[in-house]
Amino acid sequence: MRIPHATNVFWLILLFMTVMPRLDAASAPSLEGQAFTITIFSEPKKVMDKLTFTAKELGCAAIGNAKIAYTVTPDPKHPKDLNFSAETKDAQGTLIKITGTASGKIVSGTIDFTLKSGVKKSLMFSGAKAGGGK
Repeated sequence: MRIPHATNVFWLILLFMTVMPRLDAASAPSLEGQAFTITIFSEPKKVMDKLTFTAKELGCAAIGNAKIAYTVTPDPKHPKDLNFSAETKDAQGTLIKITGTASGKIVSGTIDFTLKSGVKKSLMFSGAKAGGGK
């Protein structure tokens, strides 16, 4: 005995399974293509820099223009704000960790350096979207 709608149900389930991952990816929070002009507060002076985000990496001169993989999550208290974080080690073994929040056209956060010897240095930054950012 053949069930006439079984084939249709099969195709609908298959369509649903292939479309849903694309919808999730499209609605995932993203900083891709954005760039921010930031001020890094370093004693005894302030340093201007540019923080850029590609699809998978962020970069700025303060970290030696390295490109570091980052993650983005919506802020639980303010869902329109995006928290980001990235971590890597440079060639000298220094651990570099960047954490921050992008809130519309504004960004702020910290860059933490932990030397191989254990000495730590933390720099705060803040800024706004640079020209050409989304």
